[in-house]
Amino acid sequence: MDTQTLDIVVIGHGPAGLAISAECAEQGLRTLCVGPDPDGPWDAVYALWPDPIEGLDLGDCVEHRWEDSIAILDGQRTHGLGSPYVKLHNGRLRGHLRTRLERAGGAM
Repeated sequence: MDTQTLDIVVIGHGPAGLAISAECAEQGLRTLCVGPDPDGPWDAVYALWPDPIEGLDLGDCVEHRWEDSIAILDGQRTHGLGSPYVKLHNGRLRGHLRTRLERAGGAM
């Protein structure tokens, strides 16, 4: 990719950097995602309520889904939260975001 013709450079190959890079490329911006280690580990655990990812085609990235989630505060169980909770698989999430970026013409 010719860096003289870029619209945007995103610094960081983590989930946020790859997601914003993919989105920018899909919007037609000439996008480059840079960072010190594109294959470096993602040590964090990414878990969330499933509602925000509805429609984002991340179903293959879900590693585990809990249907009956609860909150525990100060070591004491509280009531159920009434919503499922999901944990994302880091490798599949990275692959999904990279594929989106590359398909849209962005680069790393």
